[in-house]
Amino acid sequence: MSAELIDLALKISQIIALLVGGLWVYVNYVRGRTHVPRLQLELKAAVLRKENRRYLLATLAVKNPGLSIVQITQKGSALLVSRLSALDEVPQVIDSHWEHDGAFDVLTKHASIEPGLTINEQKLIMLPVSESDAFLLQLRVVAHGRSWSTISIVGPGSSAGEGFV
Repeated sequence: MSAELIDLALKISQIIALLVGGLWVYVNYVRGRTHVPRLQLELKAAVLRKENRRYLLATLAVKNPGLSIVQITQKGSALLVSRLSALDEVPQVIDSHWEHDGAFDVLTKHASIEPGLTINEQKLIMLPVSESDAFLLQLRVVAHGRSWSTISIVGPGSSAGEGFV
């Protein structure tokens, strides 16, 4: 009879160990949020000159660090460009004022992003002749009813476009 009790205790302890191990994996899975759609955005920009024209070169990267496919929604996803408003002399430090200039489609050739994948894209935007000191770019990506965004500010002294031909 003692052998049967030992066998029963062993089976019960194995079942408890399996349940505790399964619960531990589930808690770590939920805590790690690897199943939740996530995106990491990167945005860089430079003002380029060619003859009498000015261009804004925007380089964007969108990475899916999670373990599930992220379906991109084109409606709402865009690169928004604003220019610094020209203000007269200001008596104190104030926040900059930006005038919205335009919105440009992004990631139009991609309906989704696979896990671990990074999508890189560049936009070359022709700027108006009028000089502006700085531009504010906002990259906004919509997926699964959520939105991610990042902002970059670029000035005319940008050296990133020295090799522009």
